[in-house]
Amino acid sequence: MIKKIINFIKDPKHNYSNIYYIEYHLLKLMVRLGKKLRIIKTIGSDNADMFNWRLYNLHYRGELREEAKVHTMSLAPGDYAAKNGKLEKTNPDIKPLHANHHLLYETILQLKPEIVIEMGCGNGMHLHNLYVLAPDMKLLGTDKDERQLAFLRECYPDIKAEIRKIDATSPLLPELTGVADLSFTQAVIMHIHTNESHLIALKNLFNFSKKYVVMMERWKNHSIMDDIKKLHEKKLISWQNLYFYYRINEETKLPHIMICSNEPLSYNPLKDYNILVETNRKQVSTV
Repeated sequence: MIKKIINFIKDPKHNYSNIYYIEYHLLKLMVRLGKKLRIIKTIGSDNADMFNWRLYNLHYRGELREEAKVHTMSLAPGDYAAKNGKLEKTNPDIKPLHANHHLLYETILQLKPEIVIEMGCGNGMHLHNLYVLAPDMKLLGTDKDERQLAFLRECYPDIKAEIRKIDATSPLLPELTGVADLSFTQAVIMHIHTNESHLIALKNLFNFSKKYVVMMERWKNHSIMDDIKKLHEKKLISWQNLYFYYRINEETKLPHIMICSNEPLSYNPLKDYNILVETNRKQVSTV
């Protein structure tokens, strides 16, 4: 934390470029000091996750504000269209989508699911964008944080998706078993580090879906491919078959998305997880 304060003093605009980042780190510092002084017993949860979840919405808002300077975050009809399996920008007056979002949406559209569920939907941006791109797709979203869900209602009061407040690390979620053709995450599993909670989240993610799981994560944070295989071997994932694939981010020319399927697909087979980890070493964003 002291290093972060020094960085802020040296170059505040670069290191903490908007008020949400500053507020998040100041409050986080206060919580840490309060715990050390035993003034505060607990705020959020004493865990190993990457964020204090009670403060996370501030950091999330900061991320979106920064990305919006260079990318279109929220699509409108006519901004993009799927043509021959590729997602193309059709509105010359807007900024491009973030390359990761472009790859995520394009992959989901290629798989042509009827029902899609997002684990950790945040402010609903990805669900909104998928609806714009494929209005016939039925969409569901889950998030554990009421602050994130309030932000969703603020950003998309008329969102065309069913939203539920659900903790992805809850051991039993039978009401969502097999509810979708495809489930996906965008930078969710990578944040979960308390005990083996990420394994529960992975189990739930797979059991939400009957056919496909699409993941955009920071791959070095967990051995996600091995974890999935072990869950499948223990029959904690209900799929009969399990195939792994990847796609290339056309902007970076690096592999950066994992597609899991219970049936063979025509994508590149993922045999070596390290090719995804190497992408992270080259500092490709997962926003």
